[in-house]
Amino acid sequence: MTILDRFSGPILVERAAYLLENKYGIPNEREQIAARAINYLYDIGYTNSPHWIKLSSAITPNSRGNNLFQASSMGTARNATVLEKIISHDYNDALYILESSKTVANVGYYRHVEQVAQVLMLQKNFKALEQLEYRIHNSVNDVQNPDEINSYRKIILLICMAYYLQRKYFDCCYKFFRYLNLDNDLIASFQTVGAKYDFISTDEILLAVTISIIISIPFSSYKDFIHIKSNEIFFKVYPLSLKLMKLIIHINFQKFFGIWHVEIDQLCQRSIFLGKHWSFAQTLMRTKIYIFYFKISQKLKISYLANILKIDNSLIKKEVELLISSAHINVEFEDKDTLVFNQTHVYNHPLKSLQRNERDIETVIQDKRKRLQQLRDFIQEASTQGLNSTNSEEGKMDITDLNNDSDMSDI
Repeated sequence: MTILDRFSGPILVERAAYLLENKYGIPNEREQIAARAINYLYDIGYTNSPHWIKLSSAITPNSRGNNLFQASSMGTARNATVLEKIISHDYNDALYILESSKTVANVGYYRHVEQVAQVLMLQKNFKALEQLEYRIHNSVNDVQNPDEINSYRKIILLICMAYYLQRKYFDCCYKFFRYLNLDNDLIASFQTVGAKYDFISTDEILLAVTISIIISIPFSSYKDFIHIKSNEIFFKVYPLSLKLMKLIIHINFQKFFGIWHVEIDQLCQRSIFLGKHWSFAQTLMRTKIYIFYFKISQKLKISYLANILKIDNSLIKKEVELLISSAHINVEFEDKDTLVFNQTHVYNHPLKSLQRNERDIETVIQDKRKRLQQLRDFIQEASTQGLNSTNSEEGKMDITDLNNDSDMSDI
């Protein structure tokens, strides 16, 4: 039994390589993971993977003859050229064959689009993956075949994940809850015990959405967000998300980071999709905490933040210094451990401040108004379920929104 047992197809090889590269588990676990991927390659009769050396190197000499492999099955399930192209990372060729072949008639339209989406995800061609939204119906109600409905839903979830992998956290939230409001079974239909996945797990999607919510929604909007009626489905299916948001609402940061740094960290680190972006998400979350304390404190100690965040003082100091300089926050170090608001700082160089204000103030105000309105529209649309178009232009929220729209607004 390995962490990969619920997965099948080429993604099995990619996940195994990722786990080995990141030294997941103990040596025996890594050996089992490598064997699982190698057996799959043997089964399809194709071993031309860029990860082959990495996989085979994880197998100890003593294990090579103890039935770890099932070489006798080699070639019994060999698939068409598309599968080989994916395994060998010739993604452009795989896409060309998929799009020019007659597979649609054989597997169904949405299963075909789902296969294209999976290849685009592996290729990291997230922009093209986003564009697949224009190739699907506005509503799952327009799809009749049960297998096609499942593929339709998987395409939606992959599109949401594409936004997450581009660090477009607000877009990930927006798309996910928009489609969830239109199709209440979007995630529930995949929440079966022991479910098998040919590409990505539902838990990975739900965790990506949770991280996106926590990062992109302002702290001040958390209460409104969790009480939107249509969001209850999500919190029921994935209660960890609600638990984390409530801890922040009650300013229980120590308990929040106790979960964030342990349970969430472990889940992300073992995911090929979440693990590669987890460090950036952690940095953004710490930044939101710094900003929160800047807004409510006249003095703030680095050692206090280190205790709250459970990380090293030196990292916090480095990040705080970068935040102060990049966001022009009116804060300075009183000593090595203490930050204070410098009440006279803005008057030290009046001409420079006035010039900067003249250049920036109108742009900042207009941008802030626009983005706050987008957030209000999002919450209003979700609460009334007035979400009818899938092709409209969505509001954007990125790292600058943490400064301008919410947590930086009063600094």
